[in-house]
Amino acid sequence: MSNITAIVPARIGSQRVPKKNIIPWCDTSLIAHKVEQLLAVDLIDYVIVNTDSQEIIDAVKHLQGVIFVKRDEEYALSTTEVPDFMYSLFKDIDTDTLIYASPMSPFMSTEKMTEMIEFYNSHDYDSVVSVGVNKDFYFIDGKPVNFSLDTPPNSQDLQTVNNLTFGCCIIKTKKAIEKKYVIGDNCFFYPCNEIEAVDIDTPFDFNFSETLCKNLKRNNNEYNLK
Repeated sequence: MSNITAIVPARIGSQRVPKKNIIPWCDTSLIAHKVEQLLAVDLIDYVIVNTDSQEIIDAVKHLQGVIFVKRDEEYALSTTEVPDFMYSLFKDIDTDTLIYASPMSPFMSTEKMTEMIEFYNSHDYDSVVSVGVNKDFYFIDGKPVNFSLDTPPNSQDLQTVNNLTFGCCIIKTKKAIEKKYVIGDNCFFYPCNEIEAVDIDTPFDFNFSETLCKNLKRNNNEYNLK
């Protein structure tokens, strides 16, 4: 069995939702919630929090088993190119397989991530990434993406469009370093349901996800919260 290391990227300088990793969210914080989920996955050997901030370290240092890697400031800027940022995360990690797990995808449960790792271990894909499954009428520059205006379908018959959620991206370490990204040459896009695919980018996303979390708990539904 290969060695698996999960990396949780968390910078303090988020712009659309300031300090979104550590501000209160559903009786915890997004960063602490994500780390707890990963620590509970038996198939993950190590959990690393990669951050530029002591505040973020303080938010999760009470959780046993976390490894902290301090990020250089040049890789914590909004202007940092994604390949450069990704390469800086991966290049010094001594492990067979990496899992990139964003705190902004809080409903990727321990069970779901375990399921994805088991799938990865039993197949020959070099990467397996979590995606949302969307059937909407999509346009780019005024042109339809997943349907024809000549014969517009019913919404349920639209071609599916997937979005990468970054909730759980599993990839061979060598391939991650080569690609400077989480998608390899032979990637499987692992479908998530609407709750699992929630991804927080904006204040609306943050408030919606917290309301969803509280409603699930209020109704004694622990769905995707562990």
